[in-house]
Amino acid sequence: MGPYCRRWVCHMNLVSLILRHAPTQMNMDRIWQGGEIDSPLCAEGVAASKLTAPELHPIFNEERVKFQASSMLRAVQTAEILAEGIQRGSQITTSALLSEARIGELSGLEESEIKRRFPTHYAEWRIGSLLSYPGGESAEAIISRVAMALPSVFNNRATVTVTHEAILRAIRRIVGLPPLASQSHLSGIICRVSGETSGLSSVWQNFGLPCASNRPQPGR
Repeated sequence: MGPYCRRWVCHMNLVSLILRHAPTQMNMDRIWQGGEIDSPLCAEGVAASKLTAPELHPIFNEERVKFQASSMLRAVQTAEILAEGIQRGSQITTSALLSEARIGELSGLEESEIKRRFPTHYAEWRIGSLLSYPGGESAEAIISRVAMALPSVFNNRATVTVTHEAILRAIRRIVGLPPLASQSHLSGIICRVSGETSGLSSVWQNFGLPCASNRPQPGR
């Protein structure tokens, strides 16, 4: 368990689920958006979210669930669809701290062009060692703001958080999970915490549903 978590998690049998948003048209076209482009879900993204929602329902055992998202439209729309399928009538809270990384010169480029023009940055990004996006945010800055958001992710109640790939990468570093080369849409991290406040046991795991893994995965 990473250094930022134990102080906030003190509820028995708590589940926190942190997911990447469903795809946008730019994702389908393998165009990198970053925090600079605030695009909506495409039809495929809406459909995928609707398919995913009922699969998540059993995880929470009828507990009241808090739904939150980054302040970006693609994350908010995903969270709204999931909330409607899991717990109708739930409100969505948003946080800019959970918004996608600003990726500077990479924003708006196709992945193939990024590989050609920024081969070192792309290779470092793939293995999780990228220190800074060219003209964008540094890994240190992303981790700093994500750490500020963690109290809302782990707040003594069941939580579904919809965010972005760079934010999931930062959370992985904070809690000690190994990096992934890429994060599929509607997949992420699940944390299960059980026990008494004085002796909690937590399990961090990758999270993905069979219905999601069977779909073709578009780009960033």
